[in-house]
Amino acid sequence: SDIGFYCKSTGINLKSKHPIIFLGGMDQGRENWPNAWQKEDWSKFNLGFLPGKTWTQMWKKTSWFYKCRPKYGVFECGWPKADITLNKKLLHKRGKKIRKKYRINKKKFNVLYAPSFECDGKQLDVANAIKELKNCKLVVKHWIEDKNKNPDLWRRINKVNLNTKKILGHKAKIIKPNESFIEILPSINLLITDESSVAYEALLLDIPTISVEDWKIQRHRYSILRSVKPANVCFITKREKLKIKIQDMIKKENHYRNIIRNKKKIYFSNLGFSSKKIIDNLNLYLKKENLSNSKD
Repeated sequence: SDIGFYCKSTGINLKSKHPIIFLGGMDQGRENWPNAWQKEDWSKFNLGFLPGKTWTQMWKKTSWFYKCRPKYGVFECGWPKADITLNKKLLHKRGKKIRKKYRINKKKFNVLYAPSFECDGKQLDVANAIKELKNCKLVVKHWIEDKNKNPDLWRRINKVNLNTKKILGHKAKIIKPNESFIEILPSINLLITDESSVAYEALLLDIPTISVEDWKIQRHRYSILRSVKPANVCFITKREKLKIKIQDMIKKENHYRNIIRNKKKIYFSNLGFSSKKIIDNLNLYLKKENLSNSKD
């Protein structure tokens, strides 16, 4: 290709004449922050794009590191995936389609549980916490689609989904893995996860996220069972206090949403216009104009 857009630098064969790099996820390389580029070599690429102020600050702190630096420049243009969140009409249409398909009642307080890896009874913790809460429903979304790639996790998810239905009955809705996460969010009031980057996507619609610090996580049965590392944007609680935390979030929903709105500003720039900003910079680069003329 003449222009290639990539979301990672490892395990790929760069053949594009003009390779461009984005983040693979908002929490990419979190174990190495602020230098997330220890395992991601952006020096292979011509241009790099960052989603917001937080990532720009991390890049500046580690810009001495050669792997941070694409050949022609790094730009804080935003997160293209997030642009749809400002297209209220389109998002409402897609959200309505999801609600109709899974019979999600928007008038209820809907809690979405979406973990990185299901294990250690985390989903059942959420189900039991919600069981006695009036006007509260549970929506479950796992990401794994191919049972052959991770059969252990596949079996674990199916088992816990069945048990969740036994606990909550009609109060639980299981979303298929291939559904768009962004399109589910308009129907949601609260997200619960372990350490998944979906917590950052929930910011886009001012949805607060709970994570439980004494939960465990395990990719498959041969990996180590370790404590979760919640994302920076989560409200943290303990397993035994999960129900109390959910009740507090229901009671003070507007308070928590205001906190999230402020966090959103530092993680995402040019909301609704990031795709245009990226193309504007790409055009300058392709025309061999001075990229320092860019305002981003």
